[in-house]
Amino acid sequence: MAGKLIMVRHGQSTWNLENLFTGWTDVDLTAQGCEEARQAGRELRRENLVPEVVFTSLLKRAIRTQWLMLEELDLLWLPVERHWRLNERHYGALQGLNKAQTVAQHGEAQVKIWRRSYDVPPPPLGTEDPRHPRFDPRYRGVPASDLPATPAPDAAAQKAILDKAIDYATKTYAQLPSLNATKTTLRFQDNVEAAKASSGMHSSASYGDDPRLVQASQFVHYINSTENAVTIQGGAEQNPLAKDKTPWGANGQIALLGQEPVLNNVLGEAQEAGKLTWLRWETVNGKQAAVYSFAVDKKKSHYSVNYCCFPDTEQAGMMSYSARSQASGPAAHGNLQTNTSYDKNFKATVPYHGEVFIDSDTGIVVRLITIAEFKTSDVVHQEDQRIDYGPVAVGSKTLIVPVKTVIDTEVVPNGDSGASGKYTTRHTFFTVEYKDYK
Repeated sequence: MAGKLIMVRHGQSTWNLENLFTGWTDVDLTAQGCEEARQAGRELRRENLVPEVVFTSLLKRAIRTQWLMLEELDLLWLPVERHWRLNERHYGALQGLNKAQTVAQHGEAQVKIWRRSYDVPPPPLGTEDPRHPRFDPRYRGVPASDLPATPAPDAAAQKAILDKAIDYATKTYAQLPSLNATKTTLRFQDNVEAAKASSGMHSSASYGDDPRLVQASQFVHYINSTENAVTIQGGAEQNPLAKDKTPWGANGQIALLGQEPVLNNVLGEAQEAGKLTWLRWETVNGKQAAVYSFAVDKKKSHYSVNYCCFPDTEQAGMMSYSARSQASGPAAHGNLQTNTSYDKNFKATVPYHGEVFIDSDTGIVVRLITIAEFKTSDVVHQEDQRIDYGPVAVGSKTLIVPVKTVIDTEVVPNGDSGASGKYTTRHTFFTVEYKDYK
């Protein structure tokens, strides 16, 4: 039986109005777009076209257009089928970009190919990009093979990218001149409670509490900001806290005194371990990067951690018990005092794993992620670091150097051998930025 297929484009969306590439981004209609949808319904009624079933994409601009049209037709009861294959073209990494600016950057001819070509897709969206549909619950049931992605390069191409990165790390990054920079660190933490310096029964000991440390906080919040001058030699930062006199630990905070991951060392150890493996493509700073995973066991690792400081508790004094009734239990007499000092560092060389992000054209590493592996009995449970590298003008040259680092830690001070002070798990989150390279 012959029938009619009525095809209707959605009304004006907010990103249509702003001249942005939309694709699968789920933006809504503007007021004008809503009126356009109602007018489309009125046109169907005028032409005496009465649909029997409705099909739309999963995008709200299409769904709302359908609602408004059916409302004009007084057909809100019609069955509706929605399917992701009716979505408009996925615009990959172009989504959210201004169309005019994209033309200015890439040329009108290239943008026209991306928009109109049947077999030439726009620049791909990395699978870790938050805009990727795999993070959207409406596409949860869609096979990964049907979602937009760039195919992995073949084995030869993967090796070529990795070889360029190793060559860059050892011959360019490791040969960076001695540099000075300003390092700004923001500290966020969920608990600043410290163990008491002393405690006891009928003790004459006294101590003063910083009012900020009295109440333990159960949520991560901003603590402070510090600024240090640092020196970077051969791509390795010289830790500015090595000679710092802050009473770490006693102030309810930790200090990371170890060497931060050094790019050429990490890649060298990962290559020696033989565990550098292709993972995925990902968009970093608007450009596609090749991502490899790696793992380094303890025998091959030189990843050293040094955390300051953890409590060392000593007890002094005398306690005697005198019998009371069985119900009331023993009574304590005398003096028992604990003295807590913060002079214990946690030092270890640990295995680690992570990911390295490589510009596939140049071999330049644009991001490094390391995840240290600790034993459950260690007082440090977690140290995850992400280092971003970018071009910085230093004198007459442009160098690729660390520009931002994010560190996530968990420490569990457990020096509770008789101390009455309370030790709690602490999560500390650092964001670090480097500037003024010289």
